[in-house]
Amino acid sequence: MLLFIFIAKSQTMIHNDWKIVDNEDFYFRYPKNWTLDISGQMGSSFIIFSELSSAKDNFRENINLLIQDLQNQPIGLDKFVEISSNQIKINVKNGKIIESRRIKGTKSDFHKMIYSGDKTNKRYKFEQYYWIKSGAAYMLTLSCEFIEFDKYKATGEAIMNSFE
Repeated sequence: MLLFIFIAKSQTMIHNDWKIVDNEDFYFRYPKNWTLDISGQMGSSFIIFSELSSAKDNFRENINLLIQDLQNQPIGLDKFVEISSNQIKINVKNGKIIESRRIKGTKSDFHKMIYSGDKTNKRYKFEQYYWIKSGAAYMLTLSCEFIEFDKYKATGEAIMNSFE
């Protein structure tokens, strides 16, 4: 059984031989050649790293999950998106929001944001999904070098769309 039909440009099939993470907090699938890190680095619940594309490559595109406790500041998704947008504009060097829209999910609605910005003298592009659930904000982020984003977008979205 195929989980996803294809990756857009390359027409590469994504088969069900992807690795599965299924625990009490979340479920997702990811390619077997990516590396899962659950050490909690940078406050993440997990980070999944791509392989380096060449010997000259020094950045591993990745997907990470951050969970922010909102118990003491109950806000909805609209307010969370507004705060996140403002933080991107203020805190990300040359930050530019490219896309920001609500998505009707199969289990719940979420917000998708794509933005770019500079860090350590490089340009990056990010795709984020935001959910508010049970007093917490979930931020699932695909991080890519700007010039590599289109190469990783379909695989990244397939991973992110498998998240529950």
